[in-house]
Amino acid sequence: MNVDRLLLLCLTLYLLFLLYKQHRSQLRRLWQRSKDRLPRRWKPKSPHDCAGCHAGISLVALPDPNAVEPWSERKSKRERKKSVDTPGHACPHPQCDYFGITDPAVHALVGYGWIDQAQTIRKLCCQACRKTFSVRKGTPLYYLKTKPNQVEMVLWFLAEGLDRAVMIRFTGHTEATLARWLDRAGAHGQAWHHRYLRQLAPVVLQLDELHTRVHSVAKTRWL
Repeated sequence: MNVDRLLLLCLTLYLLFLLYKQHRSQLRRLWQRSKDRLPRRWKPKSPHDCAGCHAGISLVALPDPNAVEPWSERKSKRERKKSVDTPGHACPHPQCDYFGITDPAVHALVGYGWIDQAQTIRKLCCQACRKTFSVRKGTPLYYLKTKPNQVEMVLWFLAEGLDRAVMIRFTGHTEATLARWLDRAGAHGQAWHHRYLRQLAPVVLQLDELHTRVHSVAKTRWL
């Protein structure tokens, strides 16, 4: 009797599997429609989107590269030489001695494989603190799986004033995704501005003139 029930159960499961395999596209569309009708609960895609991760954040002073001993002088001479170019990247951990140092002749960064299977996002390792991180860390592309050229194209057209609805139809991404990309790029640009374009002492300033026609004036004017 138990054998008959087991055979009947296996036969039922097999028939259900065949029905699912035949109508899985319709079932997926039905499931997607039911999900769209429910109120969506947004989850942070990265620490940049989480309000709790920003609580208590303070600025950390970067060390002077000239005051830090280069890692090439501290490491053992028997270690393997670096084969991956790492200029422009720095260790993101404040506890590390080489935190924020982008000079490849000073910092201790080496290649450590790839993040994705397509081998487009490189992974780096700091030999001083033994921490690994993605090359996209600290950029608007961090935690994103979309190709950088597509994100760049969307941000470029949005900055030029293109309607967001056009970009939604063209790229296939939702409005919330495009808004998140734009917010990330704006926050990154603001942080870059506060980091490099404050307390400047310019020596030379260039003022461009404007040659235009003013209403109620017969001749053009220089502004």
